[in-house]
Amino acid sequence: MASAKTTALLVSIGTETREVSVNFDLAATFTSRGINLPIGKSITVKRGGIFKKLILTLDSFEDDPPGRILRLNPRDIALFGFSENERIVVEFDSKTKIMTLMARGAK
Repeated sequence: MASAKTTALLVSIGTETREVSVNFDLAATFTSRGINLPIGKSITVKRGGIFKKLILTLDSFEDDPPGRILRLNPRDIALFGFSENERIVVEFDSKTKIMTLMARGAK
């Protein structure tokens, strides 16, 4: 399988502008679907016509609610047109290394 998708809660912490972070539950969800996220590597994050290269990091998100969580900093959340604490659809293609973010319910 080259790609898989799931839902995640988008949270904003800190001001780092070169990273997108996934928590352990989100990484495990993709692994269970046959996709190993390339932690520590550069990926492209995309929404519609907006693309940004970011380093994919793994974080425990101990201060956040448990579950599948994706973290972007406030600047990047605004860039992609989302708001903090929005539930979104996250798709990752392991061949192209593109993570696509979609509004929940998007096809």
